[in-house]
Amino acid sequence: MLDFIAITDHNETSFARALQTQLGSQIIVGEEIKTFDGEIIGLYLTRTIEKGKSALDTVREIHAQGGLVYIPHPFETGRAGLQENILERIKDEIDILEVFNARGRFRGKNDQAASFSKNKNFVLASSSDSHCLKGVGSAYSIVDQKPTKESLVELLKTAELRKEYAPLISFLCPSINKIKNKLFL
Repeated sequence: MLDFIAITDHNETSFARALQTQLGSQIIVGEEIKTFDGEIIGLYLTRTIEKGKSALDTVREIHAQGGLVYIPHPFETGRAGLQENILERIKDEIDILEVFNARGRFRGKNDQAASFSKNKNFVLASSSDSHCLKGVGSAYSIVDQKPTKESLVELLKTAELRKEYAPLISFLCPSINKIKNKLFL
């Protein structure tokens, strides 16, 4: 069972904010922001950040809200991961780097992310990147205290990273969700 979960819808925080109001601090409000350079997650946000800006402008906006910059699925091209040249450009602004993504089974970039993080002192995390219930909790980071925006980075420095690939059906969830949204919204 997960004690805390970050809700990071694409380019939107309203659902995460509503869930946090309903369920409390175990819901971390986030957003997966589509930048000109690739995707970046903001954690502990108070409002939605506009998509389509540069990676540098986006990470500055995240920090201006007091949020944390989390880099999901680096190096991936199919899922708009930031590439090495962009990561190098914003490396001093990165709070957390994902080195295991449960939906990265066939993409081969988890090892590249882990290799890139060596000797750079990044704080590392593991994520299920779930787009449906089937993938929730496949991969996660175990911390020994309640995470807050002030403590999460420090807690992740000694976290145990659980790394299990998501069930194969979860790879279809983003496409299924897009179809559902077009039909019912």
